[in-house]
Amino acid sequence: MKSLRYTLHAAGVCFGILLWLASCSFHTRYSESAQVPTSGWLLQDTLFFPVQVVDSATVVDPIAIHMPYSLNLGVRHTNEFPYQTLRLQLSVEYLDENDRPIATLITQDILAPLTDDEGKWNGRTWGSFYEKELTISPLSLSFPNPGTYRILLLPKPQQAPLPGLESLTLTIPD
Repeated sequence: MKSLRYTLHAAGVCFGILLWLASCSFHTRYSESAQVPTSGWLLQDTLFFPVQVVDSATVVDPIAIHMPYSLNLGVRHTNEFPYQTLRLQLSVEYLDENDRPIATLITQDILAPLTDDEGKWNGRTWGSFYEKELTISPLSLSFPNPGTYRILLLPKPQQAPLPGLESLTLTIPD
């Protein structure tokens, strides 16, 4: 009898934890990761992030037209990354129904500092990896039309191939 009571109690606790986790919101409208080639990042290795934008009059939560959004960049790297700052070029393109660019809305150079003033890696540590999240500023994205957009990240390496990067994550927070 005690065994059954203990099992039911444990199941209730687990169910409560699952409900609590399901109710947590990460407050993001978009988050996508892209792997950097393991051999190193070359200029022709553009990372693409597709974004679907809908008419703001018909929906509440997805990415909507005419709303300004900020953009966060997550960088995952190892000690092999040779610089204190990651240099990138970010572009946002509006695409036609065949996924061909119609217009480029933004092109901006980005400097993503990965160390503190003393040259120590900032961010979280996961084994041999370091993760750093940065807000890209001054950047406020606004999508003028419903449809498909593509955010492109290109390296601006001081050397090629650029070693030590694992992945980049773009996030559009609420």
